[in-house]
Amino acid sequence: MVTDDIPVAVSQYQTDIPVFRDLEGLCGQDNDILPFDAGSQGSISAAATALTAFAHCTGLANDNEPADTIITDLLADLMHLCDQTGLPFEGILCTARMHHEDEKMNEYGSGAS
Repeated sequence: MVTDDIPVAVSQYQTDIPVFRDLEGLCGQDNDILPFDAGSQGSISAAATALTAFAHCTGLANDNEPADTIITDLLADLMHLCDQTGLPFEGILCTARMHHEDEKMNEYGSGAS
């Protein structure tokens, strides 16, 4: 069940997808400029800060670069890092997904999805 107050996953096919400049706005927790509800500020701000740093390091820091492109590239690079270090990316992702679901339940209530 998706409600208006829960951000939905973005896709390259949506017209109002977040872009790099939106991530920068999240770093400063300035939600007035965002086209979606930002939710839990502390975690979201930390994630946006990490993504913008990654974007600057990899040349993706254009104002109109789709945020999903930056996230995809970061995930791919994290997969390479896990390959090189022997860390279990899929297991880590599964644990992260469980943490996310638990946090959504606590923040949005039992009907969140």
